[in-house]
Amino acid sequence: MMVFVTDFAEAKRFYGEVLGFSLAAESADRLEFASGGPPLVAFRAAKPAPITDYANEAASVFVFETEDVAARQAELSSKGVRFLHQRPAQGADGRYAAFYDPFGNVHEIADRQTGVM
Repeated sequence: MMVFVTDFAEAKRFYGEVLGFSLAAESADRLEFASGGPPLVAFRAAKPAPITDYANEAASVFVFETEDVAARQAELSSKGVRFLHQRPAQGADGRYAAFYDPFGNVHEIADRQTGVM
């Protein structure tokens, strides 16, 4: 998984402290976070991603699986994470809630209730 960020200090705070990933490696242009699967790699970018019409435009979205999406959304909201949904939405594969990182990238948290993510 790879994401582009404009500020490494903020990326460490958001992906490390807020989302809970451990920083595994760091260089001048790259951060690597342990994610329990493939690493989450953050590369330095010059400008943030534009805020777009997430549900209607083609884009890449990381989906982080959680046991209880509503509880995780409440926890992350209390830490200042900006969600696109006030409460989880129901999709074909379970509940999900989309959020922005500080750089304009959209990700989702989701719990599997039916089907495969």
